[in-house]
Amino acid sequence: MTALPQNDQTQATSKSRYITWDQFQEKYLSREDGYTYEWTSGRVGKTRNSMGPRQIPVFINLNSLFNHTDVCTRYSGYLVAEIDLKLSPEIHRRPDFSWFTAEQISILGKEKDAIQIPPLVIEVISPGDEAVRVLDKVDLYMKLGVKVVWLIYPEAGKVQVFSVSTPGQTALCSGEMMCDASPALPGFSVKASDIVY
Repeated sequence: MTALPQNDQTQATSKSRYITWDQFQEKYLSREDGYTYEWTSGRVGKTRNSMGPRQIPVFINLNSLFNHTDVCTRYSGYLVAEIDLKLSPEIHRRPDFSWFTAEQISILGKEKDAIQIPPLVIEVISPGDEAVRVLDKVDLYMKLGVKVVWLIYPEAGKVQVFSVSTPGQTALCSGEMMCDASPALPGFSVKASDIVY
């Protein structure tokens, strides 16, 4: 079992009830109540959805950057939004955006409960998100094999970049500064102002 960050938002409390992956899928995956539900070692975590009208420009910009440049053809993959991912036998998450190779997309489409780790995960941070929980989520993604995580702060016009290439360090990009997707997508970098403005 993967060791979880101590403050992970889906970590169990003493009153939490264990549920199976099948029970979680049946009870929580189809809910549309303004919350995102995630599953860790049999425990359910609940956070308010952060994707809303203020994130629409970020969504449009990211789609344009990934779909209208050569990144899709060069890496033969896709940027997908808010899909339910089984990241290990014990962990389910729903990142705002994930980059997958075409091969991974094929596996996800064919195999029930397939475990595929996206090379790149992007989370859009809202003012109400708790910093400790966001950083715990980044730690978890990296421990599970994600190579690069971008945290996008639309309100501040900044992008924070975490990479396995520079463990323990982050780059905070704004304006004309370049946000690098290496080693998830080597050679792909974009201006922060092209993502948020």
